[in-house]
Amino acid sequence: MLCTARYLCLFSLLLTAASGWSQTPTPATPTLQTAVQLVVEDVVVTDKAGRPVHGLPASGFSLRENGAAQALRGFDEHVGGRESHTVVPSLPAGVFTNVPVVNGVANVLLLDGMNTPPEAQPYLRDQLVRFLAAERPGTRTAVFTLNQSLHLLQDFTVDPALLKRVVKLQGVQFSPLLNRELNDTDAHKTSERLTDMIEQSGGDSMLEQMQIALLDMEARRASQVTQVRARLTMEALEQLARYLAGVPGRKNVLWFSGSFPVNIVRDVQTTGDPFAGNADMTAELRRTINLMAANRVAVYPIDARGLEPAPSQSATDNGTAGNRQRTQLTYGTRAPNPRDNQFYIDQAAEHSTMQELAQGTGGEAFYNTNGLQEAMERSATDGDNYYTLQYTPPPGSKPGELRKIEIRLNHPGARLSYRRTYYTSAPRDAELAASPIPAAARYTSPDASELVFQLQPEPVSSAPPDKVLGAKAAGSNSSLYALQVLLPVSALHVTQDSDGKHRATLEYATLLYDRKGTVLDSHQDRAVLVLDEARYQAMLQGGLRFHHTVALALGSSGSVRVLVRDVGTNRVGSLRLADAEVRQAAQLVARP
Repeated sequence: MLCTARYLCLFSLLLTAASGWSQTPTPATPTLQTAVQLVVEDVVVTDKAGRPVHGLPASGFSLRENGAAQALRGFDEHVGGRESHTVVPSLPAGVFTNVPVVNGVANVLLLDGMNTPPEAQPYLRDQLVRFLAAERPGTRTAVFTLNQSLHLLQDFTVDPALLKRVVKLQGVQFSPLLNRELNDTDAHKTSERLTDMIEQSGGDSMLEQMQIALLDMEARRASQVTQVRARLTMEALEQLARYLAGVPGRKNVLWFSGSFPVNIVRDVQTTGDPFAGNADMTAELRRTINLMAANRVAVYPIDARGLEPAPSQSATDNGTAGNRQRTQLTYGTRAPNPRDNQFYIDQAAEHSTMQELAQGTGGEAFYNTNGLQEAMERSATDGDNYYTLQYTPPPGSKPGELRKIEIRLNHPGARLSYRRTYYTSAPRDAELAASPIPAAARYTSPDASELVFQLQPEPVSSAPPDKVLGAKAAGSNSSLYALQVLLPVSALHVTQDSDGKHRATLEYATLLYDRKGTVLDSHQDRAVLVLDEARYQAMLQGGLRFHHTVALALGSSGSVRVLVRDVGTNRVGSLRLADAEVRQAAQLVARP
């Protein structure tokens, strides 16, 4: 667990002394939101040949939400991402920030080994290398992999040679969670043996019951594994959205994957139960799509399997499909084509997920094609050229409500690509139940930039050992450092109660890793900020300051990560520094 109770008192005192933090619960009184919501829509406009259309005026666009016309409050055209530049404040030496410095178009290649069969990965790698060789000079591209978890393989760079080298070095990944066809499992082999025994016995009812129980158990197991795979993938996509949140403009994620089903449906004849093994993760996918769209991340799912043959048509077919009755018995179904039945069910569900992710974020899905390079080029072109429309949504919408967007353009033959729906902010209780801190705390997780803050390590002469993070692991030959955090209060979800007090809830965590990424020590706090008007105005100017004290062994080669979460919006910021960076920065502070 991240939370360690022994630090709570120290942290509370620091917050109270520095900024008026209080551990008292928020009273159940009416609150007023201090921020004004603004909906941002990125629209890709192409002609009949798929070429970008430039130079369109704002007057040519009309926008409706749930059928009601909306006035545009902002309009911009982006050509090649020239207007998308990160504004990084000038920081003194020894001060770090989690603001991602990406100027121009930001493309992300996500190589998904968790959902892609190993036999499809070499062809994908070859197509990627060709795509990168022909990519427009100056395009900023990052490479992520998804195996057991999300991993940053290469941060944003304009060097195509470096990107090609990184992709070439990526080996074939074997996912223990990817097992779509029953023929690949030990349960199938056992079922085949039972089929032999049933046929030889002339139809032993006990053997038939054993086979039914085996197939039922396997269907339920496969469903559980698929649900784990789907949730891990959605979690990784959310992490990616949080990482890209601080990058200005539209971000494009080219997701090379076999995808995953959101609606899991099992053959009722296999289980004997119309509900066994079925699952609906639509609400979870909706949350993922909403987060990505809110951070202006457009997803372009590209089926890395290309044109995938059904099991009975594949080169590995063992010929058992020729005897339909025997195959039906082995697979526990009366479907006309037993080997392919679940394959087609799963494939349709996987493509549906790709389509929902693309439509919900303004991207485009590509499947049932071997032209992966063409799909990549189309995705990259869309990300370079687009229009941004901004408007204030109509009042009266309920939390978690689906809102439909319709954009029309007075331009003959134009094709528009944008997100057609969005969901209003979820109820606060739902956000509290889905804290992203555990996923963000993993060693391989990329830094999140939804909440931007500054971090300054400072040397500390002494502190009680039981109130120092990592004191036991570092030993006596170590130095103490205070990780001072400065967070803008304007970035938090602040409400004002009937008593005039301004309130916000924050979580703050620090983790220490060794050089292999193992967590040596960690601590998480949660507190409520309660400010009168004078203090609130002062903190709007000066920011919120707090810190944790850590002990680092002399010459240690691990790292430190600081995470901050705004509970009201579920937004996260994180920053990981190497131990050497902490020591070097602290030395700058210590100099006279």
